Formats: sequence, C-alpha cells, structure tokens
Amino acid sequence: MLKIFLNIVYSDRVAGPVAKESKKRLPGGTSWSVPFALGPLRMERDKSGRNLIPTFDCCFHPLSLRYAHARQEFFDSKNDGKRSVDKSWD
Repeated sequence: MLKIFLNIVYSDRVAGPVAKESKKRLPGGTSWSVPFALGPLRMERDKSGRNLIPTFDCCFHPLSLRYAHARQEFFDSKNDGKRSVDKSWD
C-alpha cells in the first residue's frame, strides 16, 4: 500500500468558490466550482523519521475551507485534490 501525505492549506491568492445553477443534475439545484492549486511533489519523513513519504500541498481559498466545515458538498471537494494527486502519478 502506498502512503501519501496530502496537506490541505489555504491562500486568498487562489480563486474562491463559485455557485452556478445546475440544470443537468437537478433543476433548480446548485453546482459548485471549487478551484485549488496543487503544489509539486516533495518527499517528507513520517513520524518515525525513517521513511520518506510522497507529499503534496493542495491549496484552497479560505472561504472554500470555511464552507467545507459547514457544508458536506464542500467537504467532498477535497476529493478533487485527491483526484489531482492520482492523475500526477499516471
């Protein structure tokens, strides 16, 4: 099993979340765009100090993180960061 560290960080230099009316999924529903920036791969040591672990920083706008604490659909947006890391391994 591969172990990866994904650090969730924030900066107001990343665009904030945008809500749009969703006509495809649910009439009258909302579709969210949650931009993020994925930093380059680097290696960090785990707690034992013996193992080097692939590490990425995934940066969101502060408002996105505030929403993530309050709303499930934003909490799920962290999966976008995970998918982006997965793509970087392909």
